Formats: sequence, structure tokens, C-alpha cells
Amino acid sequence: ERNRPSVLLWEIVPNETHFPDEYALKATQAAKEEYPYSGKYTVADARTHRSQSQKYFDALYANDIVLKHNNKSIFKREWGDFVDNWVDHNSVSRVAKQWGEIPQIRQSMHYFKEDWMEGDKNIMWPSLTMIYGASSSLIGATLWHPFDHQRGYHPDPFWGGIMDAYRQPKFSYYLLKSLLPTKGLEDVPHVKAAPFVYIAHLMSPFSPEDVVVFTNCEAVKLTLYGEEVGVKKAIDSNSPVPRVPVVFKNVFKYTDVRNKNKKGYGKINQKYVEEALMKAEGIINGKVVTDHIRWPVGRKRRLILKVDDSRIQPVADGSDITTVVAYLVDAGGAIKRLSDEIVRFTVEGEGELIGGEENAINPQKLLWGEAVALVRSSIKPGKIHVKAELLKDGINVPDFAEIEYSTVASRQDLSYSELPKKAIRNVNLTLKDESKTLKKMRVELQKVKKQLQQYKINEVGKQQQKFIE
Repeated sequence: ERNRPSVLLWEIVPNETHFPDEYALKATQAAKEEYPYSGKYTVADARTHRSQSQKYFDALYANDIVLKHNNKSIFKREWGDFVDNWVDHNSVSRVAKQWGEIPQIRQSMHYFKEDWMEGDKNIMWPSLTMIYGASSSLIGATLWHPFDHQRGYHPDPFWGGIMDAYRQPKFSYYLLKSLLPTKGLEDVPHVKAAPFVYIAHLMSPFSPEDVVVFTNCEAVKLTLYGEEVGVKKAIDSNSPVPRVPVVFKNVFKYTDVRNKNKKGYGKINQKYVEEALMKAEGIINGKVVTDHIRWPVGRKRRLILKVDDSRIQPVADGSDITTVVAYLVDAGGAIKRLSDEIVRFTVEGEGELIGGEENAINPQKLLWGEAVALVRSSIKPGKIHVKAELLKDGINVPDFAEIEYSTVASRQDLSYSELPKKAIRNVNLTLKDESKTLKKMRVELQKVKKQLQQYKINEVGKQQQKFIE
């Protein structure tokens, strides 16, 4: 571990176990011998029912200062998890993204603050509010865990992350993002410090009446259907957290947006209806510096693809894995979150798709309007072409999407043994001798059919509107 500069604290005893003083003493001595340099700090649990050996360690795990060891620094690990018991694992902190906006909002607000009354006593669970309100003995805290993941000992995945297993954000991601400064991190790789505002609301028929907005600005102005709802501060003198969720109470009713969202039936590519917009503006020093717009998501029109490489260049080393995300969107590019279409990925060039039918990766059902392909690079640098299309066919089916990215040669010598290729099952047969010209004509014909169908759909919509007026 000497080459791991990210090590802050050395937990040198088995996690969450009972151990005698003798073991703790020998373990701390071994750590000093193994790493006899500055910057090494050992740590153990402050709870005395597991051990009475806290005096041997440099720091302790706890929520705040430990009076018996008030000279020791405190670190809070694994904050936020909130299960009912360790068999069933029911918790407001554990939310699969595809469960929708209300569970995601509940998870976000839990991570911000969770407290309740037991008799006349107020109980507070470890949260951002508790962490920022702690004494100076608390030097830091880590969420358990930032990403959803599959565990070996329980049938359910851990869904307590602020991002899913593919590192795609939930609403709670923007809660944590609101703690970032608006500038000053130019020298920090892969971290962007800039003003942002995010509306955690879909304007769907099932959306809540409250509108929650996350921001690192000083205040938020909300406009709904062209009229100002109000301006609320993101800084609360009653909260120790630098930025709090901004909540506009009882401002959304689906009947309102339903009556505003009237499309122009002669416009087949209308992105949204201006009269049905929700707009949040981030304010710093009295000036609007950023905004976020929502509208009732329209009919699904096409797939789009994004290479989510975290701005890290993919390498042709045979093991570099790149995430490619497919989104189902409307004419304006808003993601159709409430959809359960099935997507098929095709990968060509110097890469291969990980997974297949046997693990429901390809084809794959959309979750929260997204499907994810994990693409492994080959050992030859070059281009990788990814295509995503809906499994079903027809003139009403949204358009497919294609994207291309490149890998570069590995700087390291590769030492490996090639595994035999697995047999490919259930391959969709195509005409091998179909010419490129004929294939192109088929695609163009399908586009024309879809465009004609869009006019027909608009005409039917116009007739239906007249019928109900």
C-alpha cells in the first residue's frame, strides 16, 4: 500500500469485530514498522463494547467528539444507511433509480437530514446536517456507499448510492454536488466547480406537488408557466449545511400543466410548449448565473448515445471498459424517464460488448429512460462504433442512435493468454449480400415513413383536441 497516497486512515483491526487489547497493541506496532513515515494514522471504532483499546489508536470512528478521548480526531464512516434490520434491509436510503422521482427525493432529503421524536427526545441520524453540525473533532465523513452495487451476502443489491452501478446520477447526486464551490477548483482533475441549479421534478402525471431544487448558488428563482413563483435562499441560518435543498411547497398540479401543454399540431418537431415550462434560475450576488428548464416530456422520438468516459482516454489494453449510455428522448431532447422499451446494442471495431442475453444486458430493458453498454477495448488501438436501437420495429418506433470513439495504444507491455471465444447464440440473421446502397435506401425510406406518420399522429391529435373542446 505504500504507493497509495489516497490512504488517509489505517484500519488495522478487522472491521466491526471484537478484539483484545493485546491484539490492538501488536497491530499498531506492526503498522509503525510497516510504514515508519509521517502521515500514518491508525483508527478503530470508538464503541467500547467491541474493545477497550481506543487509547492505542490515533483516531476513532464516531459521530462526534468522544469525551473519554477528547484529544483524538474523529472520522465518521458509512454515514446515511438506515435499514430497519440487517435481514430485510428496508431503508429510505436505498433507492433504485428506476423506482422514480418520489423515492429519489426521499433518499435525498434523508441524506440531508433525518430526525424523529421518541417521547420528548429528538433523535438525529447521521446525515449532512449532523456532519456539518459536529464539533471540530470531526475531521471528515464518508457516505456508505457512493455507488449502487451487487453484494455477495444478500440477495438485494445495495441501492444506497448517489449514483447507480454504472455511475449514472440519482437526484441525491445533486444534493452532494450542491456542496461544491462555484469556482476555485481549476487545478483539481475531473472536478468542475461552476454554478449549477437542478430541478428534481419531472412534471409528470405522477409528480409531487412540492418542487425540490438543488443548487450551489445563493438563491433560486422558480418560474412556472411563465409566471414567477418566488425566490428562495439556498443558505439557511438554521442549518449548518452550506447549501440546503430549496423546496417550493404545493406549486405543482398536473391539471395545470395538462391544460397548458397544448402542442401546435402543425409542428411535428416542436421541442416543447413555451406556456408549459418550469424554469429554475441560480442567483449569486443578485444576478442570475445559471438555469435549468423542465417541460412535460413529449412523445418518445429517438435514442441518443453518450460515451461516459469521465474525460479519461480509453486505452487499447484488452481490459479498459468504457460506459456508453443510451437515452430515450423526446423532440426537445428531454429523457423519457417513464418508459420500459427494450434496447439492443451493436458494437463494431476495436471493442466488444460485455454481457448478453444470459444476464439481460443485450437486449436490455430501459430503466429510468436509460440503458447502459459496457464496452471492453481490444489490444489494437482504433475506432469503436456503437449502435443502439429499440428491439421492436415499425414506423412509430423511435430512431436508432450511433456513436464512435477511439482508443489509444497502451503505454505498458501486455502479458496475457487469449481465452477461447465463446459461441455466439441467438444471433439476428441479416442479408450478408445486401449492398451498401440498398441498405442506405432502406434507412432513408424508413425515415420518410416515420415523418409521414408524425404528420398523421399530429392530425389525429388535432382532431381529438377539437372533439373534446
